[in-house]
Amino acid sequence: MLADIRFAFRNLIRQPGFFALIALTIALGIGANTAIFSVVKSIVLDPLPYPEPDRLVSIGTTWKGTDRFGSLSGPDFRDLRRRTQRIEASSYTIGGEMGIRLGEAAEFASAHLVTTEFFRVFPIRPVAGRLMNEGDRYVAVISQSLAERHFGRAANAIGQSLHFSQQRYQIVGVAPQGFHYPLKTVAWLSFDEQTENRNRTAHNYRIVARLKSGVTLAQAEREVRSIGATLAREFPKENAEKGLAMHPLKDHLVREAPRTLYLLMGAVVLVMLIVCANVTNLLLARATARVREMAVRAAVGASRAHLIRQLLIESLMLALIGAAGGILLTFLGIDALIALAPENTPRLDQVRVDGPVLLFAILLAAASSLLFGMVPALQASRVDLHSALKQGSGKGILGGSSNRLRAALVVGELAFSLVLALAAGLLFRGLLALNQADLGFASEQRLVLYAHFPAEGLPGHLKAVAFFRDLLPQLKAIPGVVSAASAMGLPTGRYGSNGAYQIEGRPAVANWRDLPQAGFRLASPHYFATLGIPLMRGREFSDFDRYEGEFVAIISQKLAQQSFAGQDPVGQRIRCGLDSDKWMRIVGVVGDVRSESPASPPEPELYMPVAQHPFYANELQLVLRTSGPLNAVLPAARSLVQRLNPEVPVKATSLDGMIAESISLPRFRTMLLLIFGALAVALAIIGVYGVVSYTVAQRVPEFGLRLALGAENCDVLRLVLRQGARLVMLGCLAGLGFATLLSRFLESMLYEVKPHDALTYSVVVAGLVTASLGAMLWPAWRASRVDPLRALRQE
Repeated sequence: MLADIRFAFRNLIRQPGFFALIALTIALGIGANTAIFSVVKSIVLDPLPYPEPDRLVSIGTTWKGTDRFGSLSGPDFRDLRRRTQRIEASSYTIGGEMGIRLGEAAEFASAHLVTTEFFRVFPIRPVAGRLMNEGDRYVAVISQSLAERHFGRAANAIGQSLHFSQQRYQIVGVAPQGFHYPLKTVAWLSFDEQTENRNRTAHNYRIVARLKSGVTLAQAEREVRSIGATLAREFPKENAEKGLAMHPLKDHLVREAPRTLYLLMGAVVLVMLIVCANVTNLLLARATARVREMAVRAAVGASRAHLIRQLLIESLMLALIGAAGGILLTFLGIDALIALAPENTPRLDQVRVDGPVLLFAILLAAASSLLFGMVPALQASRVDLHSALKQGSGKGILGGSSNRLRAALVVGELAFSLVLALAAGLLFRGLLALNQADLGFASEQRLVLYAHFPAEGLPGHLKAVAFFRDLLPQLKAIPGVVSAASAMGLPTGRYGSNGAYQIEGRPAVANWRDLPQAGFRLASPHYFATLGIPLMRGREFSDFDRYEGEFVAIISQKLAQQSFAGQDPVGQRIRCGLDSDKWMRIVGVVGDVRSESPASPPEPELYMPVAQHPFYANELQLVLRTSGPLNAVLPAARSLVQRLNPEVPVKATSLDGMIAESISLPRFRTMLLLIFGALAVALAIIGVYGVVSYTVAQRVPEFGLRLALGAENCDVLRLVLRQGARLVMLGCLAGLGFATLLSRFLESMLYEVKPHDALTYSVVVAGLVTASLGAMLWPAWRASRVDPLRALRQE
């Protein structure tokens, strides 16, 4: 065996350029596969980084006739916790990016209010201090990174204060590095249960729970569904149309990620198959030149099994060299994937190259070496000693079977590359449609400032209303600012609410779910003008729309069509359950907007003045329309807010940036599939060129004879191109068949593009055919320029 390895090594270094090309091709395939596998493993396959993760579940509300899985209401959670026998601990979480203050520094951070049982669900060991205990009020546990950033050392944070909404929380513990739940959370604040929303129709709380030891998921799920059915009977008005459901916490966290990751994994597997086909063709070509070597070795006693083993060892060495290069590319690829991935991708911080990933790369190399090495080894070891030694050339092993195999490999490469190119083309067209969608508002030159005014109780929130009301004219006075407004629920932003509404004078309904639904947004005066949302009827909000005056509202065209078909809505009254039950007079109708993302259709929207709903007025988005670069305005705007109130943190972005973030997942998968598709097509074109060149080299005497007998150069050119075109046609037909079978997988990822879009198919097929024919031109031209005398003499 050692002698075979030494011999294989000497063979490799005799032709370093040829084998370097093969190793690089293998490295590209292994690197792409290993990088994607490491992401799939870390996000989808690995257990959650919490104690006994299999016992962690997410519990939520489901609605009859839908597949929605939403948050729980406070009363439903209390009833669930009181009646369950299979759950050891449970907690709800509510929060997100919130304004907090540590010492004199105010900032936005991912913080969540949790019940004191939260750290029974996640029984971690703090690096300093302690966790929450039952009965604790206004205490906080913060992350190690937050503690070290503000206090130098984790231990220094214990006993310090964290302020949120004018409430002081004493820091009692520091969570270990790497613990985050929910995503990116750095502060956990004890929830004052006296402030819990007791409305069973207000689904505000996300529930996480730990099952008792020995309880299976199926047992716990049956119990939770049974409790949900009991609540539906006991509270028919609020719960008749809903139930309770449970999912493993990991499944709930990753949600949409597996579909995209499995799509990318399938893409790189196809790339690897194309790589193997290419390498097989290269090794088949090299095997031709080694016929005499194999014949000599067989003549001196080498068995066919020994020859096959020798050639497979060479293939394995090539694959391992490629694996080493692939692992280096994996590190670069993972960094690129993390940089390109959406910020809200779950568990992205846990992606890394570890032992199982390295083992995957090695096993992939070993498997691929068998895949691309076995056929050339079998071909090269099948030697006719008499003819091989007699002619001293490489033609001894050539035959129809070898040529057919090479042609079949190229057909497979073309088919797989066409599948990837079609998928990339469809996603790209969908992404173009997303970017060109009519949003209903203008996003260019709009600077957005998230701001949090610390407030508690009605007096504090009225102070927040006054602060932002006085702030807006000063922001507008900044050079370069054309207009300024504030909102709760800016399109594609984090804030917002929704629910049922009622029109005055309409018949009463027995169930709240029978009422029409709409999104709830708060807006200041000049909001619609600042965003370029057209006013269709009536007026905008004004400074006279205050908490003490008549409550008013503006509705979108979609809501007007939904509830006022054939009527004039202006002057009629409407109410909703946002934070009061007051009737609001409709004073205007505005155009529809896509609030969630460009991919979501416009929904009915109910706009209310910020000043009349103060309990939502302390966390607002300030939007500034500018006449120049946003960066020219940002420093002055941030400085103004901090000067007026240092306790108000500000986080800046742009409306264009928010829109881009809302479609970051389709952009991510489209970009990667375009890269893999381009790589696959390039490898397939190289394969076409290689096979046609090889065929031309073997048929030089035939072409010489044809030319000597009177054939024109163009006749030979057409002959070569016609035979190559046959391969391309077969590859395209096979690829179209595969694409048809896989198209349904892509259907849910496409926006305004059909899975069998004729334009995409036509452009991709035409592009692949053109590129393939272009790859054949040079060897076909060489065939047409063969010197007949030299070719016949060679024969």
